[in-house]
Amino acid sequence: MDRFLKCILVLAPLAWSLACCKADGPEPSPRNVWFDFGLTGGGRFEGSVSTVEVGVFDGEGNYLATERVGAEDMADRKGIGMKLAPGDYRLVFWGNMNGSTTVTDRVLYAPAEGDADPLFYAPSVNPNTTRADGSDTSVAEPYYELTVTGGKDFSDHVEFRTAHRELTLYVGGLDKTVLPKMYLTGIPAGLEYFGAAPHGGTVTLSRLTESVERDGVRYAAAMFRTMRFDNAEDVAVRVDAPDGTELFRSSLADLLGKAGLADNPETDIALVLNFLPTDDEQGGNANVSITLPTWEGGAIGVGINE
Repeated sequence: MDRFLKCILVLAPLAWSLACCKADGPEPSPRNVWFDFGLTGGGRFEGSVSTVEVGVFDGEGNYLATERVGAEDMADRKGIGMKLAPGDYRLVFWGNMNGSTTVTDRVLYAPAEGDADPLFYAPSVNPNTTRADGSDTSVAEPYYELTVTGGKDFSDHVEFRTAHRELTLYVGGLDKTVLPKMYLTGIPAGLEYFGAAPHGGTVTLSRLTESVERDGVRYAAAMFRTMRFDNAEDVAVRVDAPDGTELFRSSLADLLGKAGLADNPETDIALVLNFLPTDDEQGGNANVSITLPTWEGGAIGVGINE
């Protein structure tokens, strides 16, 4: 793991200290910097983010410390209090980092397999940054810039955005006894610690489908949890028969377009791939229709990634 994210092993004497705290209870030291947490878009923070780690850097980007708000503290107060000496700082907030999360050369790797919670990142909006070009300020900033002045407390609200996304695929029109295997290729292997931009090469995710029934129709379905990606053209969807025969392949961007969605919506995605009857002159992708689920709540509770 990158040195700057390890717990403090050897640090030169510093003129500051940090203290994470509950809303109630004894204060181990006076705090002059406070942040409370929320989700971008007004979502419910509770139930989405259970722990938060704050990376603290000086104004030049040199690592100082990492503070963690545990689940017990988070239940009392959705925020953190710190004591910082006067000076310039850069702060990075990550939610739901767990034992499978690693950081190497300031690139974060978190497969979020099985029952792991999805990662969240803040700030999604940095109130101290004004974009002269008028670009979308909902995009994550590399870090939160803070200047602490002597004798004056500081407080602010930071909003988290998800660093993972879920893609649920339903396959219909195949023999009910056939449970195909699905693949996603071109998924980013990691995210930059500063800014959560895709980084670190790509990986292929695979998933065995499960049989589910929706609106009286039987589907083979699978759900993938992936690192966020910037370009759906770089991500491909493949469906294989149990014997490994390729049944379907397409870029995710093409599927989204056929379903009437934006090229890369900032939401979880659910799509229906319906295999149509094949004749002698047509086959493969030409006979697969792409639609959105018609039932309430597109995603399903099947397992995540192998």
